[in-house]
Amino acid sequence: MGILQGGDVSITNGTKVATFSSGFDLEALRVAAGDMVALTTQPLSIWYGIASVDYAAQTATLDVNYTGTTLTNSADFSVMSPGSALTYPGLHGKFQELIDFLDALLPSFEGDDQTLLLDKAAAGDEASVLYRTAASGRAKAGTLGADDYTILVSPDNFSTSFIAFYADKDNGRVGIGINTPDGTLHVWSGTAGAVTAAAGCNDLVVENSDAGGITILVPDDKNAQIFFGSPATNIGAQLVWNHDGNSLDLATEKAGGEIIFSTGAGVERARIFSNGGVVVGAPTGSTKGPGTINATAVYDDDSILTCYPFDQVLDGNISLTKWDKRVPNSKEEEIVRPFVTGTVKLKAGEWVDGDGDKRTVRRYRKIVRKHDGAAKFKARMGGDYDPLTLEGYGRHWKEKRHLTAMPNEAKYDEVDGTLSTGEWVQRLIETVETQAVLIDKLHERLITLEA
Repeated sequence: MGILQGGDVSITNGTKVATFSSGFDLEALRVAAGDMVALTTQPLSIWYGIASVDYAAQTATLDVNYTGTTLTNSADFSVMSPGSALTYPGLHGKFQELIDFLDALLPSFEGDDQTLLLDKAAAGDEASVLYRTAASGRAKAGTLGADDYTILVSPDNFSTSFIAFYADKDNGRVGIGINTPDGTLHVWSGTAGAVTAAAGCNDLVVENSDAGGITILVPDDKNAQIFFGSPATNIGAQLVWNHDGNSLDLATEKAGGEIIFSTGAGVERARIFSNGGVVVGAPTGSTKGPGTINATAVYDDDSILTCYPFDQVLDGNISLTKWDKRVPNSKEEEIVRPFVTGTVKLKAGEWVDGDGDKRTVRRYRKIVRKHDGAAKFKARMGGDYDPLTLEGYGRHWKEKRHLTAMPNEAKYDEVDGTLSTGEWVQRLIETVETQAVLIDKLHERLITLEA
């Protein structure tokens, strides 16, 4: 095997009797099968790395005691003259194992491949490499009490330890922090409970006992992205975020690709077609073309009742309390104020958001919505532009060039718009109801004239 590097070998039975220094040729220590002596009692104790003793000064005959069995004279041991090899034709297994182990640790570097062999007797044993700091264990790698490969790290000589890496011999699965990975790679920060990753989506499993997630970090001007591909195309769809571009892009790259949104038990709720048309729910027909929306129905919180013109005519009054109650869904407004260390006292419903000097105090304030249409309509009653009088209604559109319920042309922005669909509906219905009252008044005048 070559020259022993970096230490000494000694044979002892409690009192050191021989030590062989660094540089001793261990090839001579190999034992031929025919020369072996069967020893079934206590094995020799072999020490590696002790102080040097000049073996040439030893006598020609060595005595080694095996619990009452003494091997003596040169038939079992012979010490040659200085500079010569020391031979042990009668030594048994344990010394031979040491030679084989040193042979693996100290390769001759002949050829291209080298292998360090650690062989254990049974799966429940341990074959490992231990890393220590000041005689205190910090890391251990190997087959630790099983045949799977594990790397453990420890801050306190393995009173506590953590699984830094685990590889299952049966399926090749890898665990980070866990030795029972659910999938190809399982990153574990804590147990989520009695759950196992679905077999169809377990290539990467991220598990936590608290909030968990995956983060992609890139410079502000670069894309943080996830691509979905197949043999036909390596980018079939993508999810891309760009900070400087202020954009999150969910896209299909395949011609004819569509995006589907499903809820409940996987029931399709909406679909964006490749031509840009959108279908929501299950309306009659499919997409109506680029830029169109075909839905089962469309509802808007601003589509509210407008029967207050009839209240004014029939009851002589418009009750705003009544109509305010008809407005659905009170809104919530987020209130934000600065966080000042040591002086901030949180009020009911408040919480601290952010980190460091970016912290703020936030809460939500409920805003009760009012029926603005009814309030504006009531404010016009009895005035110069009273919409329920023929004179006031006509005066308004002649002077202001728009109907009382419609927006002012000068203030309306055709690009951004100022009214939701529901507001348009509410104003149109108010206009129709107002004109129904005025038509009735004209009818009464016509009857009077005909009489």
